[in-house]
Amino acid sequence: MPSKVTKRGKVKWLASIMKNGKRKQKLFNTKKTALDWEVSKRNEEWSKTSMDSLLLLEWANSYLDYCQKFSEATLWEKKYTFKTFFQRIDPQEAISELTPGKVLGILQIVSVEKGGNVANKIRKNLVAGWNWGIKYQNLSRSNPCLVDRFPEKRKARYIPSIDDFWKAHDAAAPHDQRMMLTYLHTAARRKELFELTWDDIDFDNQRIRLWTSKRKGGTNEFDWIPMTDDLKKTLIRHQQDNNSSLVFPDPESGQKYTSRQHYLKRVCKRAGVTPFGWHAIRHLTASMLISNGVPLSTIQKVLRHKNLTTTQRYVHELDQNRAKIQQVLSRKEKSPQVQVHPRAKLKLVK
Repeated sequence: MPSKVTKRGKVKWLASIMKNGKRKQKLFNTKKTALDWEVSKRNEEWSKTSMDSLLLLEWANSYLDYCQKFSEATLWEKKYTFKTFFQRIDPQEAISELTPGKVLGILQIVSVEKGGNVANKIRKNLVAGWNWGIKYQNLSRSNPCLVDRFPEKRKARYIPSIDDFWKAHDAAAPHDQRMMLTYLHTAARRKELFELTWDDIDFDNQRIRLWTSKRKGGTNEFDWIPMTDDLKKTLIRHQQDNNSSLVFPDPESGQKYTSRQHYLKRVCKRAGVTPFGWHAIRHLTASMLISNGVPLSTIQKVLRHKNLTTTQRYVHELDQNRAKIQQVLSRKEKSPQVQVHPRAKLKLVK
């Protein structure tokens, strides 16, 4: 992967590849041109390289170049896989020396140190990387990473109550209150709201277009989600205060958020509720819809877990259920309580 360097006061990108233990490097003005150079050089070497001379590091770097098309979360997971893998095996080792026994030994250590769930994720990405190598790097069709899975001990995800959600909502800044409401009413993923633009908001047909790359092959595709009445009113007000093409830009920079990992925890602490994350709101929406009788097929469509080819099957059903979703997710205002004088309370107790 290219790295940023400063040369004579100017920012440059250093491209680098390894071949038979020797490093080739070249400076470029942009990250894209540096990455293109790395990919082209590796492509040249693939046609000349046999499995006997290919190094583990070369295989990993080539696969990670290919994975640039995936989402940031998927790419991060694959980078973490090889980082962890190479902490326990020499990256300069020939790939032909990799055996199921070596892979199993490494994953056993990971399962003890970090748990079976982490070991299985690393196993999954190593298997995918080798299968890619079979197709593009003439690797052996006998995948050495395809070892037995490990038992997992999964912790139940904490899902806040709707009351705790509203307490956190009230403790947030106005800009973030609107974002939290959009999370609740769309069950969106964090990245989907970070990249949401006003072109994706269809007020006339009362719907929102959410883009995702969590599809086969990393293709960026969209789904239309119904917009409830409450959310429509909120976004109309929000648009009046927003000069950006993004619906939810960073108020400080005006640019797209890159991470908001700790913000919601601070808001929860301020509100005095158990901390929860952005993704927990997605689970909260699903659990509320299920418990209030919304059809499972509609919920699956709202969560966008179905293949895009089934979209039309659920469009009419989503429109029919907009009122139900509105009813479930709308904030319930509490009835005003009669103030009772302390002495009156004492008389009642007596």
